[in-house]
Parts: sequence; structure tokens; C-alpha cells
Amino acid sequence: MMQTTRRGAIGLMAAAVGAPAIARAQSAPTTLRVGSQPAEFTADLIYAINQGFFAKQGITIELQMMANGAATSAALLGGSLDVGLTDPLTVAEAHVNGVDLVFIAPGAGFATPWPLAFATHPDLKIKDAKDFNGRTIGINALRNAPAVMSYYWLDHNGGDSRSVKWVEVPFPAGVAAIQAKRIDGELFGEPFVSQARNAGLAITLMERNTSAPLWMVNGWIARRSWANANVDVVRRFSAAIVAANRWANAHVAETVPIVAQFTKLPEATIKGMIPHPWIESLRADIVQPVLDTCASYGVLTHTFPAKDIFYVAR
Repeated sequence: MMQTTRRGAIGLMAAAVGAPAIARAQSAPTTLRVGSQPAEFTADLIYAINQGFFAKQGITIELQMMANGAATSAALLGGSLDVGLTDPLTVAEAHVNGVDLVFIAPGAGFATPWPLAFATHPDLKIKDAKDFNGRTIGINALRNAPAVMSYYWLDHNGGDSRSVKWVEVPFPAGVAAIQAKRIDGELFGEPFVSQARNAGLAITLMERNTSAPLWMVNGWIARRSWANANVDVVRRFSAAIVAANRWANAHVAETVPIVAQFTKLPEATIKGMIPHPWIESLRADIVQPVLDTCASYGVLTHTFPAKDIFYVAR
């Protein structure tokens, strides 16, 4: 599995800008090399395979598991993937560095309450944002979109994210670190929120004064040059993903065994997760808040119209 940081991927992206684009001879390939990750919020690809939406579009998926979105972007630029899943910040950073990665289909969304929450030691009796001031809080990565969205929530609900001592702690190590009182809490995504709750930790949800009531967490991307050379394939891939996302929104119970098989998580854990919607179209209004918030905290050098990173066939 590739281990690539976002900073390393951006370097590869910048290097790739000057490389000649390789256009595929075929206009409608039937097999696509697609990169994803084994998690619930990446499962729309699996739904599309399982429910026959790709087969209906005449597409076969050759799935490659990636470590993270940065590794996916690097693989796309290196030519080992055709399509991959990543987050808006990664695509935005590529854009401001002159690399034309673009979204071709939507992915998962976070809606209030987000499936992203703070878990803290119950002895601290933390109940709201101001209670985090001066605390030591673990976070999976300091400079990603979920982290920045949480900084915004603290700062707009009576807390001060600058007073918090943020330390990088991988999700799987977070519960033990809190229980041992090495940290006061951690920002978790699912399924780790549910696991923390089951371990007896206090959970603080981000339910009010958020930077966006709904935002697109990830989406399916390709190089613009590849998309221009494969317009019909992009159309068919997008149609299959949108059909899968629509199906998943309407058949939540039926997704559970599919996710369990894909992620190897128990069905009971999946059922206990904070739910989230699947996005059914590429919409600037649910990507723009991510760009604006990341820029306001200096994680993105500047913001720009979200539509600039959406693919439009020429």
C-alpha cells in the first residue's frame, strides 16, 4: 500500500505539470483502474459494483486500495490509476499549484451532526466548545479539512482553537491515549466515534454554528487531460456513482452488510455509526465552504470558486 503525504503528493503534482499528457487511444475503455480506501465513507464505489450500476454502463472496475487521498493523487499523476477518491482540500492544493486534478463525480457528504466528534475523558466533564480551551487534543492530521472544520466549530461556539495543544495521534491509538490520560481527548471520525463511545468516553458532537450544514467530504477525481480524452467514460462513470449514491441514500439498511464485507467491521458497529448522506451531484455550494474555511486558517494559500475543480466536458 502506498504511503504518501499530502505535501509529498503536491511535489509530485508540481513535477507532473510540465510532463506531456498521455492521451489514451481508445475513446471508451471498459476497464478502469480506480483507487479507493476501505472505509464506510468510500463505499459508494462498492455499491455501484454490487448493484450493477457499473455493469449497466459497460464499465469494469479494477480496484486498487490506497493509503490515503494524497497517495491516490500521486498514483493518478504517475499513471497507475485512471480515477481515484480524495478530498476537496487535496484537489484544491493541486489546483493552486497548477495541477489540473478535477472532480468527475461526487462522493460522501457530512451533514449536521457530522460523523466527526470529540471524544474526551469523562473525568474532565467537557460539554461544549469553551471546555476545550487549554486542553491537549489528539488529531489524526493537523492540516486536513476535517481538522480545520473542527477549529472553526470551536472558534464559533465559545472556544479558542489557538489555545488548544493539538498533537497528531492516529485514530486507532486515540482511545488508549485518552484512557491513559496522555491526552485529554481526540477528534475522531467514524467508526472511531462509536468505538470511543462504547469505551465509555464522553462524546461532543459538532451540531451548531458549523462552517457548513452540509459539505462534500470526498469525491472521484481524474486528470483533466485524461477526462478530455475519455469524455464518454467520464459520463458513464459519473452516472454509475450518482446512481449508487442515490440508491445508498434510499436503502441505508441494505448498505450495512455490504460495508461490513468491504471494511471487515462488525455489522453492529456500522449500525451504530452517526449517519451521513451520499452526494447525488457535484455542487459548488457544498465544496466552497471547505475551500473558504481552509483558506481562512492558512491551510490553503487562497480560496477560489469551487466550480474551477469540477470537470466540464469540452
